[in-house]
Amino acid sequence: MKMPFLTTSFEVRDRHALNSLRLLGESPANLELVTGQSWFQDGMDDVDAAFLSVLYDLSIRSTAEFTAMVQTRYDKTTSFTLPLAGEAEIIAFRPTPFPRTSAALSQAESAVRAMEELMGVPFPRNEIILLFLNPMDFQGSGVITLALHVGTHMVVSRPEVIQGDFDHTLAHEIAHYYWSSRNAPLWFREGGADFLSSYALAQSDQVSLTQRRHVLDIGGARRCAITGIDYIQRLIDDLAAQGYSKYTSSLSFLCNYALGEFLLLELYQAMGFEGSSTAWNELYRLSESEGREVTEVEIRQAFLSHASTDQLDEVLRLYQRWHRGDFSQ
Repeated sequence: MKMPFLTTSFEVRDRHALNSLRLLGESPANLELVTGQSWFQDGMDDVDAAFLSVLYDLSIRSTAEFTAMVQTRYDKTTSFTLPLAGEAEIIAFRPTPFPRTSAALSQAESAVRAMEELMGVPFPRNEIILLFLNPMDFQGSGVITLALHVGTHMVVSRPEVIQGDFDHTLAHEIAHYYWSSRNAPLWFREGGADFLSSYALAQSDQVSLTQRRHVLDIGGARRCAITGIDYIQRLIDDLAAQGYSKYTSSLSFLCNYALGEFLLLELYQAMGFEGSSTAWNELYRLSESEGREVTEVEIRQAFLSHASTDQLDEVLRLYQRWHRGDFSQ
C-alpha cells in the first residue's frame, strides 16, 4: 500500500490514521471495504489520511453511515492563517455532495478565529475534521440533531436535516477543542462552549450577545427555573448524587448548558472583552500547565481577579445569582 501522506512529515492526524486502520482490522468486512476503495489503493494523500483517521470511530457509531461514507465520500477543504496558531485547515466529509451554497466551512473558520481572539492562546489544533452525517442513521440515536466532539474530529448533523441553529451547534463543538471533560467542570465546559459559540456568532454579526441573552432568558434558563433548577450549585449537587451515566439523561444535565452560558455571558457583559479574555486565558493556561480540571474556586477567582474595582460588586452579584456555591472556606 502506498502512503504518500507519510513521505514529508508525521502529523498527529497521521498517527490517528494508522491507529484507525489497525482498529478497523478487528472487523475483516470493514477492513476489506476500506482497503478496496480506489482512494486507498492509489496511495493516500493528506486528505485521505484525515478521512481514514475517523473511520474506525464512525464504524462503531453507525454501520449505515460508515458504509455510505466509505463508498461515496465527498470532501471539501479550506486553509487559512490564524494570528496565534498559524496555518490551519478545515477538512469536511459527507456521504452526499456538498450543496453549492454551503457555508459551513467559512462559518467554522469564523468561529475558530473569534474563539482564538477571546481565549488569547493558539487554537489547540491546526487541523479540524468535520463529518456531516444523517443522525437518524445512528444506531439507537432517534434524534434529529446530532453534534459530537470526538477529540480527533467532530460529528455534526448535515445542515439540511438539522433542527435548530446549525451555526450555533457547529461553533459549540469547535469550542470543545479548548474546553473538554479533561480540563473543566461539566457546567463550565458545556455552558462555556455555548458562550464561546454565542460570542463567535456575535463577532460575525449573526446574533448579538444581547439578543442571545434574551433567547436564554425566555428559553433554557426559564425552563430550568420552572422545574426548580435555577442555579449552578444545584447542578453540581445533582451530578454528585446521581453519577455521570445516570445524570446525562436527566433535565439537570441540559441545564448545564443554559445556566452555565447565562452566567458566563453576563460576566462578559459586566466585565467587557479585556477582563473576560484575561480570565478565560488564565483558566485555560492553568488547566494545560497542570493537566487537570480547573476548580470551582479557581474559576470564580479568575473572574473576580480580573474585574475592575467598579465591576467587582456586579461580578459577585452575578455569581451569587447564578452559581450560589459556598466559597467561604
